[in-house]
Amino acid sequence: KSLEIKQTAETWNNLGGVYYRIKDWDKCRDCCKKSLEINPSYPAAHVDLSLINLLAISLVSLRVRQKTRP
Repeated sequence: KSLEIKQTAETWNNLGGVYYRIKDWDKCRDCCKKSLEINPSYPAAHVDLSLINLLAISLVSLRVRQKTRP
């Protein structure tokens, strides 16, 4: 028999935290979004999604600066 895991907003957000720790930003973002689909008012998912979006912006900005340096 397979292991069944209850799919709650908290479960999806926790999985997003695992992906964050292994630097899989896209899967982290997807998990945060899934968490918010289940519970649109889940505060931790809003915070985590904001952080992952800020991280993505920072990484893009860093790459641009590195490319424009002489």
